[in-house]
Amino acid sequence: MPLSITKTGNSFGGWYKEAACTNQWNFAADAVSGNITLYAKWDVITTTPSTPGTTPGTTPGTTLADKLAWLKTNAERDSTYVLEITTTYEELPPQYISYPGRNNITIQLKGIGLGRVIQVSGDGSLFTVGGDGITLILEENLILFGKNNNTDKNNNTASLVQVNSGGTLIMNQSVKITGNTAYSYSASSNSPSYSYGGGVYVAGGTFTMNGGEISGNTASSSYSYGGGVYVAGGTFTMNGGEISGNSTYSGSSYGGGVYVAGGKFDKTGGTIYGYTDGDNKSNVVKNGSGVVRNDRGHAVYVEVRGANDSPSIGGTTSYIKRKETTAGPTDNLSYNGTVDPPVSAGAWDY
Repeated sequence: MPLSITKTGNSFGGWYKEAACTNQWNFAADAVSGNITLYAKWDVITTTPSTPGTTPGTTPGTTLADKLAWLKTNAERDSTYVLEITTTYEELPPQYISYPGRNNITIQLKGIGLGRVIQVSGDGSLFTVGGDGITLILEENLILFGKNNNTDKNNNTASLVQVNSGGTLIMNQSVKITGNTAYSYSASSNSPSYSYGGGVYVAGGTFTMNGGEISGNTASSSYSYGGGVYVAGGTFTMNGGEISGNSTYSGSSYGGGVYVAGGKFDKTGGTIYGYTDGDNKSNVVKNGSGVVRNDRGHAVYVEVRGANDSPSIGGTTSYIKRKETTAGPTDNLSYNGTVDPPVSAGAWDY
C-alpha cells in the first residue's frame, strides 16, 4: 500500500484508478496483475473564518475527540471546519454538537483511508446535532458504530445519531451508520418502554441522505418505532444510498426501515429494502416472539395521530401509509405531515 502523502491546503482523499478520481482502489479486494497507475485525490480544505481577512487555521488535535474539544472553545460563527479522521478505530463518548452564542457552523467529518470506525463508548447518541444552524456532514470513509448485545453485551439507550430542531445532518457516499440497538428501560415492570430509531432520530431537524448505508440497527422496547430511521418532525430527504438490514422487535413495533410520525419525508433515490425471507438486506418488523409482522411497514411506516395520541387528524382517523416491499431507486415516496390533512404520493403499497 502506498504511503499517505500530504499537500499544503488540501486533504488526501485516497488512491483512484483513473485521473478523474471516480473509482477508488480497494487495497483489500482489488487484484494487481501487472504494472498499474494510481491517482491521488486531493480535496481543498475549506475552513472559513468568521472574521473577513483572517487566515484559516487548522483544527488541532490527533484524535477526533481532541478536535471536537478544541471546537467547543474555538469554533467561530458562520464557519466551516473539516475534521480529518486518520485513526483506524476510535471510541468516542456521546457528543452534543452545539456552540452557544455562535450559529451557522458546519462540521465536516472525513475519513482518510478506507473505513475509519468511530464507536460510541457510552449510553446515548454518538452525535446529537444541536440547533442554531449547526450542520454535521458525514463525508466519506466513515463507519459510525453503536452498541448492541451482540458486540457489547449491552444495548444503547438512544439512536446512534440525533438531529434536533434547527440542526442539519448530511450523509454522503462511503458512510455507514450501523450496529446500534436503541433499547429504553421502563421505570418498573408495569410501565411500558419506548425506543425510537436505532440508526437516526430526526427530532425536528433536517436529515439529507445522499449516499451511504444505514444498516444493522434495531429499535427494541415495549413499543418500538423505526429500526433504521425515526422521524418525529422536521424533514428526512433520501436522494441516494440504502437503508437495509434494520429491524424493530417488540410486542408493538412498526417501521423496520423507516418510521414517520410527523414532519416531511421524501425519497427520490436510493433503496429502502422491504422483507424477503432469507435476504440479509431485508428490513423487518417482528413481534416480541420473533414472528414477522407483514402489516407494520417493513420498509416504511407512516402513522400520525392527533393531540394526546387521539386517532383524529382533521376530523378523520389516524393517517397511515405503508411500504412493505422494497422501494428501489426509481420508486419515489413522499409524505407531508405539516399540512392538515397530511398529503402523500408515490409507490406506497397501502
